[in-house]
Amino acid sequence: MARGVAIVAVVVYHLVWDLGDLGLIDSTPAQGETGKNVAHGIAGSFIFLVGVSLVLAHGDRFRPRKFLRRLAELVGYALLVSVVTLLIFPSQWVSFGILQCLAVASVLALPFLRASRLLAVGAAVLAFALPGLVTIPGDSRWLSWTGLTEGVQPTIDHALLLPLFGLTLLGIVLMRTLRERGDDVRLARVRTDRGPLGWLAFVGRHTLVIYLLHQPILLGLLNAWVWLRR
Repeated sequence: MARGVAIVAVVVYHLVWDLGDLGLIDSTPAQGETGKNVAHGIAGSFIFLVGVSLVLAHGDRFRPRKFLRRLAELVGYALLVSVVTLLIFPSQWVSFGILQCLAVASVLALPFLRASRLLAVGAAVLAFALPGLVTIPGDSRWLSWTGLTEGVQPTIDHALLLPLFGLTLLGIVLMRTLRERGDDVRLARVRTDRGPLGWLAFVGRHTLVIYLLHQPILLGLLNAWVWLRR
């Protein structure tokens, strides 16, 4: 359900952005400073849920085949996004967006599934602090993904590994704490697939597909609407 809320937020954010980009509404809500902060918050929710999901999937024992299958899926779609945006938006192509960040964060987080939670918290604090302590000169596209460069090359999707990776670690700490207290068992009894909000659980199981397809669908529908109004 949490994933469902996050992907709905993505769709709504991009809808507002597209409406503003087409001149149908004031573009400030999505494209201004507030909109930028909202976008960071949405991306952060997905990165946080990576940590939660890793504990749920591999907390008792690591399942390499399951992990590698999911990682290959993320990397494959991330490469697809990079190639497509390079062809369509060569000056703003996605070299390291949210999908790439999810994949890298998933790999880096693996040791913290077994390490002490105190160490995970310490690593999270370091991830949050490093961008303010270390600065790499320039805005190289091949280094800006770290979150440590002075600037960032223009891109339509950019997710900074630091400080976002700190959220993945906090997700791991939270879920490990809940599991130790037995709260995960109580949460599992909550049937989120039923009731008026059951659809959120459904879309939450298909976030990757929705993420990949929603913008082409939105842009197609909105551009068709603009054309018909002429």
